[in-house]
Amino acid sequence: MILSLLACTWVGPKALDERLRTVDDDGDGVLAADDCNDQDAAIFPGATETWYDGVDGDCGGDDDFDSDADGHGASAFGGDDCDDVDPAVYPGAPEVPYDGVDNDCAGGDLVDVDADGSDWPVDCDDEDASTHPGAEETWYDGVDSDCAGDDDYDQDGDGAPSDLHGGGDCDDLDAGIYPGAPDAWYDGVDSDCAGDDDWDQDLDGYQDPSGGGDDCDDTRADVHVDALETVGDALDADCDGTPDGFRLRAVAGWTFAEARSPLLVAEAGTAWLSVLATEATSGPTYYDAGVAWSLDPSADPALTGQSPWLGNTSDPAYVTGATQAWTRAGERWFGVAGLIGVTRTLVLRAADGDAGTRVSATSSSGSVAEPFTGVSLATFGDTRLEALGCDATAAVLSWARVSSLDSGAVDAALEVEGVASPACSFDAAGSAWAAPDGVLTRYTFAEDVDGWHATAEPVSVLRPLTLEPVGSGLGGLDESGQVFTWTESGGLSIWRATDAWIAADVLPDGSAAGVVDAAGGVSWLASDWSEVPLTSELWASSVAVAEPTGWRVAVVAGPDGVAMGWAARE
Repeated sequence: MILSLLACTWVGPKALDERLRTVDDDGDGVLAADDCNDQDAAIFPGATETWYDGVDGDCGGDDDFDSDADGHGASAFGGDDCDDVDPAVYPGAPEVPYDGVDNDCAGGDLVDVDADGSDWPVDCDDEDASTHPGAEETWYDGVDSDCAGDDDYDQDGDGAPSDLHGGGDCDDLDAGIYPGAPDAWYDGVDSDCAGDDDWDQDLDGYQDPSGGGDDCDDTRADVHVDALETVGDALDADCDGTPDGFRLRAVAGWTFAEARSPLLVAEAGTAWLSVLATEATSGPTYYDAGVAWSLDPSADPALTGQSPWLGNTSDPAYVTGATQAWTRAGERWFGVAGLIGVTRTLVLRAADGDAGTRVSATSSSGSVAEPFTGVSLATFGDTRLEALGCDATAAVLSWARVSSLDSGAVDAALEVEGVASPACSFDAAGSAWAAPDGVLTRYTFAEDVDGWHATAEPVSVLRPLTLEPVGSGLGGLDESGQVFTWTESGGLSIWRATDAWIAADVLPDGSAAGVVDAAGGVSWLASDWSEVPLTSELWASSVAVAEPTGWRVAVVAGPDGVAMGWAARE
């Protein structure tokens, strides 16, 4: 009808608009003014759109070949939109990696953001082109460069990160080394990363011989070269090769020149040591000295309370002889030594602990210049101190007395000529003994109106002896180097007759002795004639032995110093 009207009569725009708002030619229920095609009842706003048929079925005014209205027609109908139902998918759209969608229609989803040729998720870091399977791994930078999935701080893959990067693996190049790994001892490898010495299985600080050490039993921490030996337990605790031997080590804190005549005095569980030396140095240097210490084997340090009882801080005009006598009673000590200047002199000393010297007396031997080869002392409570000196060359027996320790002076002295005895001694009863010409003789000193004189009482005739004073009694070595002791009754007991020795010290009860051989070796001899070698750091020329309660102690002296050692006694 509209066409016929137009053909017959001109209608203006306003009239046409009004007319269109009143007619529906195709009868689809939509007035012509709102119907984009009022000649087709299937086309009207709200109609079901059939895409890609070239018809705007719903009068939407959009491209029938662009159903997602993204401005790109479907690729199936000559366009370039690879997914015409998703408005986010079209050529040039932002690509979202790893969503399974080819957003920009480039031919597939973006799964290789860093363009390193390796797709996610195989590429464990798709934003870093240097990280992908097969890339060179740089260890300990915190990056799994080759995407192997392993710990970047565990190069050997043993499950333990390197100890240089917060872990505990002490060798991160060996998968057999990590904390808790089985550790094979003595292969030089700390397999369990315990930080211990692979040559020290018992962890006592001493290596097995296979690693160049000297631990003779590396399965026992109580066995090593510095362990305390226990006599009688059948265990070689200090690795000196014998179960009852022990090591003698240089006295710590002191140096000596020409050390000699060591003496040990035992009392209860401790002992005292006295040594003569041409020089003794510990801070100050003492010349021609006699130095004494207290010795407690159970303490560290073992030597304490040193007392230079004879010595000078400058080199004197005299020389100390080769031998001494020294003893201790409670807090009081007593010492005797011979000095050689123009003539020889007996020096008597006594002191009460640290209270200072009570006696510092001398007794000259007149014109005699030969040194004493033997000296001895005897104490009689607080009332008297006596000294004895002898030699085989000048054949003069020297005796001196300090009758009052408070006076500190020699008040009686006597020179007995014709007594050629290299050794002399007081016995426990205070009697003086010597052996002139091999005759064991007791000497008694008394005063009458004519002055002091000596009475000699021969006791027994001895075969020729090379005598040395030993310990607190009279004993030594005979011509063949056999150890002997004299009993108080004057009897001679030779209880070692198989080896020759150059020095010896016999325990006061005669139960054992320490001996030195010509090579400077040291041994402990028991009363059953058994011999136990002792290991000394120094060449020994003299020896002293003692057995304080619970201990066995030995000291040696020589040109290079003083060494001592001890063992526990069961």
